Amino acid sequence: MAKAQEMLKDPQYMAAAKAKVAELEAKDQARGMLDAHGRPVQGAATAAAMSGMGMGGALGGAGAAEPADWELENLARHRAGQLNSAELGMAQLKGAMQVFWGGGGRGEGGRAVA
Repeated sequence: MAKAQEMLKDPQYMAAAKAKVAELEAKDQARGMLDAHGRPVQGAATAAAMSGMGMGGALGGAGAAEPADWELENLARHRAGQLNSAELGMAQLKGAMQVFWGGGGRGEGGRAVA
């Protein structure tokens, strides 16, 4: 704890840390992860994760930044009180799995999944 307090009082360390944070924020803004005010863009992290898994824009449509219809329906049900947070998460996971696996309980290449 003493070392952390020492680092926080070091102006050279703090200048380097602030520069690193600014660099990371600039990269995330350029990638569309943060808006102009430094706030996270809704759905951007999910889209980036899905494209990193080789799913491209499968879940979000054009550019993978737009939510799918089933995502919006689940959110509307959550806001209306029909789903609690856990149920919303499960509904979103089920929808994503259906998109990824192609629905019908079959995996890639038509293999049955349990």
